[in-house]
Amino acid sequence: SADLREGLIAHATNDEFGAMLILERETKRRNSAIRQLLWSDIDLCRETVRWRRETDKTGRESVTPLTKAAVDVLRALPRRVGSLPVFESKGERADRATRGSDVAQTGESAWIVEVPEAEREGLRARLRGVGFHAEKRSGVGNRQFRRLSPVVQEAISGTRFATLRDVYDEVGPEDIRAEMRAVAGSS
Repeated sequence: SADLREGLIAHATNDEFGAMLILERETKRRNSAIRQLLWSDIDLCRETVRWRRETDKTGRESVTPLTKAAVDVLRALPRRVGSLPVFESKGERADRATRGSDVAQTGESAWIVEVPEAEREGLRARLRGVGFHAEKRSGVGNRQFRRLSPVVQEAISGTRFATLRDVYDEVGPEDIRAEMRAVAGSS
């Protein structure tokens, strides 16, 4: 949810964490692919991103359009030229500091100690499973995204459709109600 996302960003130890989180949701790509983006992969004029074969879990290279939110985030970042990383990393320690799980856990811990003790367990429960992968899950689980053809879903997310269906499809009561209303309305 927006409040959890904002809380994690506010308590992150890495200034680029928020941008990375938004890019994961907007591009529906894995944290590892986002962390390895180079400025030469980004075309802000055409509003596209090239996902290099060596950074893609499936080993495929592709070019996908960027959403307005993704373009805005990229334009706000310090620009470097050519094949320099979008997200600066200075050695192994810095690389670990940009990993989604590490930054999210550090941010969660900092946030939890700030809230009154009586509210901590509730916040811990809400934060379980939240972080980078939750942003990808949110992006690929979006109803509008799921209405796209399977090949387009694969191209955008860099994830095979069978995996999207088997791993990310979560049909809840609201989804079922909406589908039932749509069917009832069309008959």
